[in-house]
Amino acid sequence: MNSKDLKTFDITQEKGKVLENYGKNSFGEGCVLARRLVEEGVQFVEVNSYGWDHHKSIYEDFPKKASEIDQGVATLLEDLSQRGMLDSTLVVLTTEFGRTPALDINTGRGHFPQAFSCLLAGGGIRGGRVYGKTSPDGSEVIENKVSVPNFNATIAHTIGLDVTKVVKSPDGRPFKVAHKRKPVLDLF
Repeated sequence: MNSKDLKTFDITQEKGKVLENYGKNSFGEGCVLARRLVEEGVQFVEVNSYGWDHHKSIYEDFPKKASEIDQGVATLLEDLSQRGMLDSTLVVLTTEFGRTPALDINTGRGHFPQAFSCLLAGGGIRGGRVYGKTSPDGSEVIENKVSVPNFNATIAHTIGLDVTKVVKSPDGRPFKVAHKRKPVLDLF
């Protein structure tokens, strides 16, 4: 409890308008803390943003949530870049599934794993482009589809994990990172 490392968690020590730039909300503050932890050598940080289950009233809830994500992620990427850390830090923005392309009767969107977007930035990923394409209505991937295991293999490759190495679970069961899939090397 008396560790000098506890100061890392005190985001109020940030100078100037840093907290305001990230956003004074739990996601923005989580992004500030993530940057501070990475600066201290922490190798993996997860920041969550809850409240995206828009099965109804999407027009009331979505703009605020999207704005928080935009502000926090944009500031994190700029901050990491200015500090010379973006090339060695992979930022991943993803979800467990997408949302239906069309609104339902409750002005919401249901679960839709067929087509959705993720973001990879830094960590050797060539930026400023889109990889993959959906049909005009967003209902199916029509170009460069990336499976979840291939997405995971891409992350593993970026952070230096050998996706071909067999590891054993605690009960001795063999498996590979990303279940025998391959990283999307076109992203590098």
